[in-house]
Amino acid sequence: MFALVDCNNFFVSCERLFRPDLTNQPVLVLSNNDGCVVARSQEVRELGVPMGVPYFQIKDVVRRNNIQCFSSNFALYSDISQRIISILGQYAADIEVYSIDEAFMDLANMPIENLQSWGDDLTRRVQRDIGMPVSVGIAPNKTLAKLASHYAKKQSKSCIIDPSSNHANYTKILEDTDVDDIWGVGRSNSARLKSVGIKNALQLSGVSESWAHQVFGVNGVRVYSELNGKQVYSLEAHKPPQKSLMVSRSFGHTINNLYELETAVVNFASRAGYKLRRSNQQVSDFGIYLRFKTPDGETHNQMLSAKLSVASNDTPELAGESLRLLREAFSPDYGYKKAGVFANNLTSANLCQVNLLDKLSPKIRQKRTKLMEAMDNINQKYGNDTIHVGAMDTTKNSWHSQKKRISPAYTTDWLQLPKVSGLKD
Repeated sequence: MFALVDCNNFFVSCERLFRPDLTNQPVLVLSNNDGCVVARSQEVRELGVPMGVPYFQIKDVVRRNNIQCFSSNFALYSDISQRIISILGQYAADIEVYSIDEAFMDLANMPIENLQSWGDDLTRRVQRDIGMPVSVGIAPNKTLAKLASHYAKKQSKSCIIDPSSNHANYTKILEDTDVDDIWGVGRSNSARLKSVGIKNALQLSGVSESWAHQVFGVNGVRVYSELNGKQVYSLEAHKPPQKSLMVSRSFGHTINNLYELETAVVNFASRAGYKLRRSNQQVSDFGIYLRFKTPDGETHNQMLSAKLSVASNDTPELAGESLRLLREAFSPDYGYKKAGVFANNLTSANLCQVNLLDKLSPKIRQKRTKLMEAMDNINQKYGNDTIHVGAMDTTKNSWHSQKKRISPAYTTDWLQLPKVSGLKD
């Protein structure tokens, strides 16, 4: 059996954790630069505000209904997610973190006597320790666990789908599930299914396997098989190493001077270096990405890359390479709106191929590796960029995305921790 733990309205729920006054109040969360709606409370949904709508189009709705708006606070969301995962680790040995607000759990070898009690206890535990409402769906495979989790949102307890022991419940849930809500069925496939009269999961489970293959190919057969209770997708507790990496951001304003653009790009290179070290990887193909407007008003994208003499995850080395490429590409006549760095052909940091033309000796590289470890440890303990390369001017941060409505870093910054006052001895 599989369990899917899905945090209910995750971004909004994170904002409400330290703002109990927002309970049952309309709340929405905006994307980078406060551009579009990326999360809505149920109250906002009932007001008819669609997902992804630009904020400027709903300003009047926000004002009339006193909707509380927040900029995306990914530091907070990521930390809350990690805290929830730590609790899930106490309930199952094998966990696949599917997204920031979802995780699959393999229950096959767990000594669970009553799945309903187990799911309800997990729900209460996360609510008690974190304050996050979650929905728990339990089923023989991932697809049905997804459906069960979705159905659990409608009730106050976890949901179990088991075709072998409770066929009536299994049939009812499939019948109540629109094809749009089936995991693995995209928008175009959903439209095709509805065009031939298949509107819910039960109808899709009743077609023949050959028809599913003929119409939707291998993926259609997989969805069909899982809807019928078979296990096709296994748990990916250990995901394969990533093959590429990109760190980018849209700017809060148009940049026209090289110095400001340099400090932004070096910031991205530093983030890339840290992510590579955290995943124990290194890069051999490294480059920068730029989006800008030319004097005639047209928007262009530009990518420049270089082959490193030796694969590396060393921040000063990546920062230096990004500066070299940027100075080659920069034009004072352009207005830069977005930039980033990318790393391709990632390999394990345990594999080191020596290059006779390398400017750094193996001994120096070993010292640099220890330096990067020390820098990461200090930054993890005292906060991001406590130690950083000199080219990353932390006082010049006007290029950062606009986040005028961002909530405090309640759990990741000592200076922004909630303060309790008025207590008596």
